[in-house]
Amino acid sequence: MPDTPANQREYPKQEKLPAGVGFPLMRLVVVFGPGVGTALDAAPGRFQGKGSGEVTLFRSPDDVLDPGDVLPADRLYANFWDVARLPARGVDTVMRPHAGREAVNFRGRRRKGGGGPGDKRVCRRKPQRPSRMTAEA
Repeated sequence: MPDTPANQREYPKQEKLPAGVGFPLMRLVVVFGPGVGTALDAAPGRFQGKGSGEVTLFRSPDDVLDPGDVLPADRLYANFWDVARLPARGVDTVMRPHAGREAVNFRGRRRKGGGGPGDKRVCRRKPQRPSRMTAEA
């Protein structure tokens, strides 16, 4: 991004850098269409500071996802509340479990009552609702 005064105000460079060194920094989360890789929506944000993390930015481009869509995403976004809000809108997600979670072993015993080879029911406990979320949401 160009090193203009307006960009420096909106997207400040790292504080550790001396004056006159570096460029403005922006975080960017993009939703791509699978057919030709077209960017359907993007959520730009500051590189640092409150509300600038990728998970926060991930919550903003929701309006491009329609019921029946499948969202493949990075394991960074695999937290309970972000995964739960998408199926509530009819959007399925495909992502690896978050690195901090115990891995799911799909070998061995299957659940009873149906399912195909490799199917396994995985349950996660619902954590306490974050303060940023209303009870209705």
